[in-house]
Amino acid sequence: MLRVEGLRKGFPTPQGRLEVLRGLSCRVAGGEFVAVVGESGSGKSTLLQVLGTLEPPDAGEAFLEGTALFALSPSEQARFRNRMLGFVYQAHHLIPELTALENVMLPLQIRGAM
Repeated sequence: MLRVEGLRKGFPTPQGRLEVLRGLSCRVAGGEFVAVVGESGSGKSTLLQVLGTLEPPDAGEAFLEGTALFALSPSEQARFRNRMLGFVYQAHHLIPELTALENVMLPLQIRGAM
């Protein structure tokens, strides 16, 4: 289960601070599917970056399977991402020296699953 409580994230702009996530709270049960939709610039990518522990929130906490994600150290977050999360980006982030198959297999090799 994913539980999010009071998630806040903003960015400085020349016009002042832009609050993208404003106290978001939600729950997603195991096996449940959720779509994050909205206009360009509405905070979808920011939300996923924060929930994926790639970007720290300004406030709030997220719990995945009972683990408080933002209480983890950066190295613990990296291990958690490696074991529990997967990302599919709009633009591909492949290693050009590897074949497509090698790119797909790389996370499994890093985890020691292959």
